[in-house]
Amino acid sequence: MAPGTRLVARYKGADYEVEVVAGEPGKTRYRFADGQEFKSPSAAGSAVMGGIACNGWRFWSLEGETAAPAAKPSPKRAQAAAQTAQAAAGKARPRCPRCGKQFVGVRQLAHHEANADRLCIAA
Repeated sequence: MAPGTRLVARYKGADYEVEVVAGEPGKTRYRFADGQEFKSPSAAGSAVMGGIACNGWRFWSLEGETAAPAAKPSPKRAQAAAQTAQAAAGKARPRCPRCGKQFVGVRQLAHHEANADRLCIAA
């Protein structure tokens, strides 16, 4: 993509924008308005999604074009199947007391609580 191209995305009801800028010779970078830069659209998309891996080529759209549906961290069916399997195994998943989000393990919950100001979004 040419430097100056603007990419947009909508995630969890919020709009995000990143600009393609020239980096090292022959390389492009993806810069947010606050100056934060990333080496790939996937890395920039992952930052928007709170560290969840994403396919940046599907997450971002060219400014002015119809956006694709918002990226989701995981399909609901797979999530429901995992919860059912854990319930059958008798394992309760830890849950955030503020927002109710479930986690695979206690370490993920501890990280979420330690960074609650940016990760904990009340439902």
